[in-house]
Amino acid sequence: PAQTPVPTLDPAISRLTQALTKLTTSHAANTKSLTLLGDERSTLENQETRFRELVTEAEDKRAWFSGFKEWMDSLADFLDEKFPKIEKIEEEFISLLTERADMISKRRLDDMSDDLSLFLGAPSTGEEMEVVDELGRTIPSSTAPQSAVRKVRREARQSRRSSRQDDQEGYSTDGSLASSDAQDLTDAISKCRTKASSVFSDVTAEEFRDPRKGIAKWFGEWRERWPDSYNGAWGGLGVVGAWEMWVRLEVLVWDPLVDRRTLDSFRWYKSLHEFSGENPEPEQDLVLSMTATAIIPRLTKLVQAGALDPYSGKHVKRLRDVAEQIEATVEADSTKLNPLLGACIVPFRKAVDELQSQLGTYSLGAGTFDPEGVPARNRYLVKASKLLANLVAWRKYSGEKFGVGELIERVLEIKEAANSLGTNTPSSRSTTPTPGNPDPESGPLARTGLLLINVLAARGLTLPAGVAMPPAIEKALNSQQAQIAASVTSSSVSQRQQQSKGHKTRDSMQRKQCWWLPYVVLEFDKNEVLIDAIDALGGEIAAPVWMYQTNFDVSRASEISLQIYLRSSTGDATTNGSNDMGKSDIFLGNIKLTPDFEFVGVKDEWISLAGGSGQINVQVSYKQQFNTALTIDSFDLLKVIGKGSFGKFAGFSYDGRDANGNLIGTGQSYIG
Repeated sequence: PAQTPVPTLDPAISRLTQALTKLTTSHAANTKSLTLLGDERSTLENQETRFRELVTEAEDKRAWFSGFKEWMDSLADFLDEKFPKIEKIEEEFISLLTERADMISKRRLDDMSDDLSLFLGAPSTGEEMEVVDELGRTIPSSTAPQSAVRKVRREARQSRRSSRQDDQEGYSTDGSLASSDAQDLTDAISKCRTKASSVFSDVTAEEFRDPRKGIAKWFGEWRERWPDSYNGAWGGLGVVGAWEMWVRLEVLVWDPLVDRRTLDSFRWYKSLHEFSGENPEPEQDLVLSMTATAIIPRLTKLVQAGALDPYSGKHVKRLRDVAEQIEATVEADSTKLNPLLGACIVPFRKAVDELQSQLGTYSLGAGTFDPEGVPARNRYLVKASKLLANLVAWRKYSGEKFGVGELIERVLEIKEAANSLGTNTPSSRSTTPTPGNPDPESGPLARTGLLLINVLAARGLTLPAGVAMPPAIEKALNSQQAQIAASVTSSSVSQRQQQSKGHKTRDSMQRKQCWWLPYVVLEFDKNEVLIDAIDALGGEIAAPVWMYQTNFDVSRASEISLQIYLRSSTGDATTNGSNDMGKSDIFLGNIKLTPDFEFVGVKDEWISLAGGSGQINVQVSYKQQFNTALTIDSFDLLKVIGKGSFGKFAGFSYDGRDANGNLIGTGQSYIG
């Protein structure tokens, strides 16, 4: 037979090796797949667990918000039921304040009308329908200022005030009511307080009686469990809206101008502060939001209703305290305070309007003599001064917002009108015959002469408390001109004037350069002279030197008034002079003095300022001019000051002098 080769082991081993390799690779792949499947199973199990947790959490959240919604629906029904009751009590309380304010205002205006009638005469009320009896005789009105009924009432009030030694004339009517009216007001407020306390008398659930156990609990849990949802839904505003009713109920009968409780003394303030936490963000500060939402509108209504008596210094001081508390609370958003500040000016404006309209009904040309006219005018001026002082005090806090400065100017005009006109009281001067009044028994004669006033310098001037030096002035004080001007004193100027005596010289170069120094407004007998800062010779802010001389023709005895101001900016000081005077300049003080027309010589005095610190040096002299006929030769034609159209009009300025060459008058004349 044919030979067959015997198989070797190598091919078999090779085939087995290949098969083993395939099996190993397949096993590894299967093992890897098994591992991946195990991991995927674990992932799916974890996802299943997480999804189950999410489902459980979502179910819990759904159940919680379902309960929250039911509670909010109950709260909404509760608010719908209770809010109208609270608003009704609020309106009742506001009506009480309005009635009190109207009573006080009417009585004060009646008192002031009586006082005006005493030193200005009866008001010119126009043609009124006269009431007559059956015989055609006129029946006197019981409401006329000088009627017997009003006189009896006035004397009764004065007798009551005189029995109280601590009261001063004009200061005894600040927010006070008659004892019976005051008791009625107290009883009415007590009734409001009782009604407020009985609003929740039928409520037994603590979560509705106390917002800390209802609103704070629900909203606090929402914020703690789902902060993102809480912040995204502006949950803080929801807390404020839900809590507002309890806040308004707590401050329902709170008159902040009488009740000295502060905001942080209320329970709602402490509760919201605790709910907000320490140092919350402005959008999370619930105290700020509640103050802006409920407190500021509430106080605005109270002030507008008459809670603020503009004549009461206590009310204005307390109002400033409350406004400062609110300002500290809403510091992050101070514009929220503007509605309250705007409402605060309403009572002041109303009081000024009433004074102005009341004074307008009287004839200011000539008063009637009445022995009670002098104290009546003093009372009237004191009351006007109280209003002015309160306006100034309020302006220190609010600034020039809402026209405070304009109201102050109007009150000053009212005071000036009442002070300069009215009762022709008997002269308090000596009855010794003098050249100016040879027959004292016949009363004082009209004054004719020349009043010479020298405003020399001032010393010790300071800025009002809390007022900073204007930047423009501070910059000017650092200049070389200011250092040169600071070396000028009144004594050095006097020595220089003595050395140059006999020469018509003037420090014109030094003047017009010291615009940063204080300026003076000089008034006499309705004439005004501006001693501008640009006319100052030199000196410092505290001690300016003017050496300014002016004169006035005297036709009657009048008062000299000087006011000192400091410019708040450069403005047009170097070009326009007084054009920007008084708009925003700083008041440093003033003086008022009455010249002694009997004194022969020059009075040189340092007079202390009122309304500020320091003194001003003023020289005053008066020269009597006896009645002599003036002719055209008494006047020196100086220059033609105008020429009219078609040659029909011309004007001249002139100086009038007596036989000795002394100036007796200046003026302008126009010829048609």
